[in-house]
Amino acid sequence: MARQPRRRVPARRLVATRHTNPKEQHHGPANLERTGVLIATTLHTKPDRWTGKTEPLGRYWIPEGATTGSNLATGPGYRAHANDVPEGTRLVITARIELPEEQQEAATQSCPVCDGTGGDHQIGCHHDTQEQR
Repeated sequence: MARQPRRRVPARRLVATRHTNPKEQHHGPANLERTGVLIATTLHTKPDRWTGKTEPLGRYWIPEGATTGSNLATGPGYRAHANDVPEGTRLVITARIELPEEQQEAATQSCPVCDGTGGDHQIGCHHDTQEQR
């Protein structure tokens, strides 16, 4: 018997990130700059069942308020290994959008979907051209 090809079925409907987490700030005309902070922190193993001792796992970049992170922070223009800096070092990452003067005014439009109050929507939002479902 010939094997039937598997039909790919997505686990869930794909939704734009601005709708999956609407409270998260996105870059746009109303929010041109964002800053994130990572702190170099030494993480340890869970306490041993019998002795209660913990062992250091190494140093990791942990976002403020989080409990886990990564040893390497990288992006356009930077690469930082947490083991190369002392514990408590803060890595401050800032991203800024610089709009051309003529496009800055044109990019700001009212969108009731992005902002329930009818405020400004983000660059690239096409709610005004998409059919509401």
